[in-house]
Amino acid sequence: MYPDIVKWLDRFIRERYIKHSVKTLDSSRSRTSSVLQSEKIVPINKPDWASYDIRVDITSLISTEETVEFAFVECKVNQISLRDVSQLLGYSRVANPVFACILSPRDVSGEMSSLLRTYGRTEILEYDWTDGQVPRSICIAKWDQRKQDIDYATLLPSGYHLQS
Repeated sequence: MYPDIVKWLDRFIRERYIKHSVKTLDSSRSRTSSVLQSEKIVPINKPDWASYDIRVDITSLISTEETVEFAFVECKVNQISLRDVSQLLGYSRVANPVFACILSPRDVSGEMSSLLRTYGRTEILEYDWTDGQVPRSICIAKWDQRKQDIDYATLLPSGYHLQS
């Protein structure tokens, strides 16, 4: 699943950050701080980068000469649960990515579906509240292995626009 989602995320980010350098990689076995070190990237806009002791499955490094932003994807083989959301929420609170998503070839668990769809608790997906902007939040979707793309009909929160 990882190689296909790496390709998808790379294309997705490059389409949105045309003037940036983008490198997307399977980062599941390395801490984000180690990924930055191995890529010889020192993000001036993230002075706390050396403390990023998080292991995100797939990371896009979106950079200019002076800044680095992240896009994160967590991949799950089972139904997506609240525990999975909590994991990516923690990572996102640490590194504040411009995009964060959880993908699985299966849908969300019944409890997650109820929490988000029935009770409308989409605020649990939020991780950044910059004044004057719409809060950044995690998106959740089913990965369509046949199409090598997100199944947009399953995208949560409902109405989420895949934009940076």
